[in-house]
Amino acid sequence: MTESGALCSACAINADISRGCGGSRDDIADLENEVTDMATPLQIDSRLEGEGSAVLALSGEIDVSNTAQVRDAGVKLLADGATRLVVDLSLADYMDSAGLGTLVGMLKRVKEAGGAMAIAGPQPRVRRLFEITGLDQIFSIYEDLDMAMKEVRA
Repeated sequence: MTESGALCSACAINADISRGCGGSRDDIADLENEVTDMATPLQIDSRLEGEGSAVLALSGEIDVSNTAQVRDAGVKLLADGATRLVVDLSLADYMDSAGLGTLVGMLKRVKEAGGAMAIAGPQPRVRRLFEITGLDQIFSIYEDLDMAMKEVRA
C-alpha cells in the first residue's frame, strides 16, 4: 500500500490488502518481481485418442507470448486426422484475450472440418474469462476431461 493508503499495482495484483508492501519503491519492485516470478510457463500435451478424437492439454499460462504454439499444436492434431477435439484447461492458471482468440480460431477450423470441440475443466479464473466475454455460450464447457470426451464423441 502507498502512504496514502491506496493499493500499489503489486498489492492489487497480489490481492494482498492485509500485508501491503509499505509503499516504498523497493518494496513495490520486489512484489512486482515476485508476481512475475510466479508465472507458470506453458506446457502443451497433444495426443490422438482414436476414432478421430484428440486432447490438447494446456497447463500454465496461455498468453500472447505463446498462442502461436497453442495454435500450431491444434492445427497439427487436425492435420493428423482429429475432427473431435477437447482442450483440457484443468491445469491452465491464466489465459488472456489472445489465448481466447486462439481457441476461437481453433473452434472455427474444427467446425469447418465437420467436427466438434469442447473445453474441459477450466479453473475458475479462466472460466470467468469465458463468461465475461460471452464465449461460454459458444463453447461447450465441461467440468472434466471425461465428460468433454463423451460429448465430442457422441
